[in-house]
Amino acid sequence: MNEYDPATHTYKINGEIVPSVTQVLNECGVVDTTWFTEESRTLGQHVHTACALFDTGDLDLPSLDPAIAPYVRAWASFMSQARFKIEMIETPLFNESLRCGGKPDRVGVWEGQFRAIVEIKTGGRRQWHCLQTAGYDDLCGAVRRFCVYLLDDGRFKVEEHERIQYHADHYIWRSCLSVAQWKRRHS
Repeated sequence: MNEYDPATHTYKINGEIVPSVTQVLNECGVVDTTWFTEESRTLGQHVHTACALFDTGDLDLPSLDPAIAPYVRAWASFMSQARFKIEMIETPLFNESLRCGGKPDRVGVWEGQFRAIVEIKTGGRRQWHCLQTAGYDDLCGAVRRFCVYLLDDGRFKVEEHERIQYHADHYIWRSCLSVAQWKRRHS
């Protein structure tokens, strides 16, 4: 039985706590937190919440914080241009054989052609983003992986984590997972 506790961000498979994709990358030192601030974390959380409300049709546009509005406009523009049909919004997923969990921002069908993972980012491009989407791919088996970078001027940029890098990304991701699990067993 798989369980997710949102209060503690804890994933359990048959009662055993397992790491999330982002926990794995943090524990292995892949994520450089040098530029993370409380302000950027809060902004990212608010943007993610507003985009989820937009996607479900529950966003009250007049009450939207002006600091968040350009990011939501960028997301709305992306959704319109990509014709991305959402299947899942931050749904907790599990991989029992790999013993990990995670919540990809979006999983769905892009332009009616292929299944994709889409990660929403409010900061700049980072090398580890491709490892994050590789980890999420192990949870849901999408065909293609993307980050959508929402900009504070209402524009967006899309980066596909290329199929040519597919095996390398997955190899590094699974190596990180093995190291994180080893560290947890021996701490």
